[in-house]
Amino acid sequence: MTATSETFTPNPTARTGAAELDRVFDEIDRVDAEILAAIRRRTGLVHRAGRLRRAGHGTVPVHTRREMAVLARFTAALGRDGSALATTLLRLGRGPLADAATYGQD
Repeated sequence: MTATSETFTPNPTARTGAAELDRVFDEIDRVDAEILAAIRRRTGLVHRAGRLRRAGHGTVPVHTRREMAVLARFTAALGRDGSALATTLLRLGRGPLADAATYGQD
């Protein structure tokens, strides 16, 4: 047979699977956007709490206990990766707040 006499017909199941995979990746992208928005909101709230604490509305020991509780909560839920994630979130809260557009809660 020659190439001109054959017609390639893709597997319909493969097309359906590819479409489903595209939908799943789109949903992952939406979840990622939600996670980033939540991180921005959390970081802004942490900075706000820091300003209040420095203004005399809290103490350093309370801050340390809260950080340990965050670490424990994330580690209990996600194991070692949860600990790494909590550490990253805590570190984001310690840095300077770049601008309201970046973190959303200044």
